Amino acid sequence: MKIGYLFTYGYSLKTWEESGTLNKELFLFKKLAEEKNIEFKLFTYGNADDFKLLPKNLNIEIVPIYDKIFKSSKNKKINLLKSLVLPFKLKKYFSDVDVIKCNQLQGSWVAVILKMLIRKPLYLRTGYDVYSFSVYEEKGNFKITSYFILTQIALFFSDLYSVTTELDKKFLTSKFKFTKNILLRPNFVLSNEIKPIEERFSKKILSVGRLENQKNFEKLILLFKNTDYEIDIVGEGSLKADLINISKNNNVKVNFLGQIENDELQNIYSKYLFFISTSNFEGHPKTILEALSNGCIVLASNIPNHLELIEDSVNGFIIHNSIVSIKDKLNDLKSDFSKLKIISDNAVDNAESKYGIDTLINNLEKDYFDITNKSDYLS
Repeated sequence: MKIGYLFTYGYSLKTWEESGTLNKELFLFKKLAEEKNIEFKLFTYGNADDFKLLPKNLNIEIVPIYDKIFKSSKNKKINLLKSLVLPFKLKKYFSDVDVIKCNQLQGSWVAVILKMLIRKPLYLRTGYDVYSFSVYEEKGNFKITSYFILTQIALFFSDLYSVTTELDKKFLTSKFKFTKNILLRPNFVLSNEIKPIEERFSKKILSVGRLENQKNFEKLILLFKNTDYEIDIVGEGSLKADLINISKNNNVKVNFLGQIENDELQNIYSKYLFFISTSNFEGHPKTILEALSNGCIVLASNIPNHLELIEDSVNGFIIHNSIVSIKDKLNDLKSDFSKLKIISDNAVDNAESKYGIDTLINNLEKDYFDITNKSDYLS
């Protein structure tokens, strides 16, 4: 079986490399190829540089769209117009493909048109609900309406449509039509060597994410105003200068560690006792999953998607709005390391049992074979 895998619109292997996730993302394809005999043909929005980033030991075909099909324009509107023609150019590349797989809602119009042209089943995977995020981020009526329409079109034409959280599934089912093919396929974590919590930093806090409003790092900094705790933040973004000023004005020691490759980041998680997320909203946060799987004591803001991952005082803690002092909270937790050990063990066990890569591999194998065996996929 061969899967034609369309990247998120505008994304390439170079994008994955710059975000530090290249090795982890490719590992999923490697596992599916080696253990389930599933072949992949990757269609990226990259140029010839993507050929250099694909390890030679991976038997994966790659088609960088801005090398093989079009030249990328500096004008984003021109590239968008080209994407409407792209399915017609891609037809010949999909002649030996059994399933069209699209990695996000962004770019799904390419997959939908392609499906109508070559009449092969479409599997659309979403990591988060773009329409909901556009509302949270107040993107403006035109973008919000566009994402709503695109979501409805994608749901109608997809033979399988996967989401990463139960909340997204419930939301789509309540808000849209043609939702019978929605599947729950959460993000995955890899097993790691767990460092004893007694050997970890206990006065330094780890947080990971883009330095943007969604992640609400300002709140994180203010929680530690005039305390003796240090905060290490992994990530880049447009608010870095503002956050540096906020930390200085509130006497908080914050170390901005920049973007870190995912393999190295796994080792970093294991050095910290506490991981904190103060996000305003989330999809299925990979950083929290990774922190849990590395045995960190995770404290997370009281938002629905965090509650889907964390059972308060069982495998982590929820930061309620009523909290008076984060310093007192952490000091209380550290006073009972035996309890923290139980929380840490629960976090690892829960993450590996629910979100381990082997579970996802088995589910994807089933999905691919189910979608090719459906007699009504062209309806």
